[in-house]
Amino acid sequence: MIRPDEWARGEWDDWFEDWIDEAARSGRDPNDIGDERWHVDSEAVAREHYLPLVRPDDVVLELGPGTGRITRFVLPRCRRMILADYSRVVCRWLPLHFRGEGSFDVVHLSAPTFPSIPPNSVDLVISHGVFEHLDFDDASWFLEDFARVLRPDGKLRFNYENLLSAGGAAFLGKHRIRPGHQNVFRFYTPEMMERMVRLAGFTQVRSLTSDDRWAFLDAVA
Repeated sequence: MIRPDEWARGEWDDWFEDWIDEAARSGRDPNDIGDERWHVDSEAVAREHYLPLVRPDDVVLELGPGTGRITRFVLPRCRRMILADYSRVVCRWLPLHFRGEGSFDVVHLSAPTFPSIPPNSVDLVISHGVFEHLDFDDASWFLEDFARVLRPDGKLRFNYENLLSAGGAAFLGKHRIRPGHQNVFRFYTPEMMERMVRLAGFTQVRSLTSDDRWAFLDAVA
């Protein structure tokens, strides 16, 4: 999903293709392989943070689904999903992997906007593991377009790296790289992220924080 430069985008595709290739050999879901590689239980994350917001009649926009680690749990619970990603690899692969499992469209992104999605046409926007890779400008463009495509009272939830948490500070120390090289991780504070979301036009904005490196943000269009 990350867009800072061509190197970073190619690096994600290398990982996605590795998971897909291993899944083809082993008969496993590539998303389970991705969970193992990144030490994340995406089912637990989906059940705790995203599925409680999903209603059967909802149109759900997911920014940065990757190979569908969160998508696979949301898709059966809503009316339709729109899966938007920069990666051509996953945009080609998602329709094959999720064929027959629900109603969805795949949108290949070339910029941090959704020109093909009409205004007021989405009930819920979710994004997991994406804003931790977005620079300030791209994040603000996405937030503004979330507000445009959401219906009145539509909901937004996503996670981000919280520099003010103990986990966020430790993660920064562990993943900081040498000067002159570009890190793929971006850190925010709740105050800064909440301010950006309000400036994009959202109301009822709040961050859900803990000692973990991730904070989750809720907002209403």
